[in-house]
Amino acid sequence: MDTIDVRGLPESMVQAIAESVENLRHQLEAPKRPRPKSLPIRSLGVLGPVNRESIYDYLHRDG
Repeated sequence: MDTIDVRGLPESMVQAIAESVENLRHQLEAPKRPRPKSLPIRSLGVLGPVNRESIYDYLHRDG
């Protein structure tokens, strides 16, 4: 298809259609991006409240 009949449409709508077609052309030209890998999900349950102090206490524990 080479033409689209836009007779009777206001100029603003004709311009919007032209811009939409141009955007579709750019999408076809754009390189495909690989889909991100989904990360595994692990159910660990609730460990309790976490605050900055408890995190640093855990990191500096000996053992």
